[in-house]
Amino acid sequence: MTSRKKRRRHEPSHIEMEPVWLDVDKELFAVQTRTETKTYQLCRQVEEAISSALACANNRWIQDLYVVRVEPVRGAALLRVLVSTEERQDEYEQIQQALDSARGYFRAEVARSIHRKRTPSLEFVIVPSPDRERPVKNEE
Repeated sequence: MTSRKKRRRHEPSHIEMEPVWLDVDKELFAVQTRTETKTYQLCRQVEEAISSALACANNRWIQDLYVVRVEPVRGAALLRVLVSTEERQDEYEQIQQALDSARGYFRAEVARSIHRKRTPSLEFVIVPSPDRERPVKNEE
């Protein structure tokens, strides 16, 4: 009996093509690795989950918070959540205590919305509102 499978021609894996432009820095054209792409995808998912959890919060200190950005600290194991508020700019200590006490709730909401083996730890940092106007210095 003959086999009807077509044989594929495989290119040798040890041959690598050099770029045509040798004088250009290769780091400028570096492509993100799969791990980095998945980490930033996780950051976007966590941002969406925490934004919806903040909107449903019952605590008066964290009701008017919004997520500015989520960034990885140690890969996907620890994520830094940057939050801001427009109304309560000078009450950072109370807001930070409320966020610390609700950290378990937020982590449970993140675990519910993402489908991963391990849920990342969360670190909350309060930042000034990016929309807030900065005072102009008079230079005379």
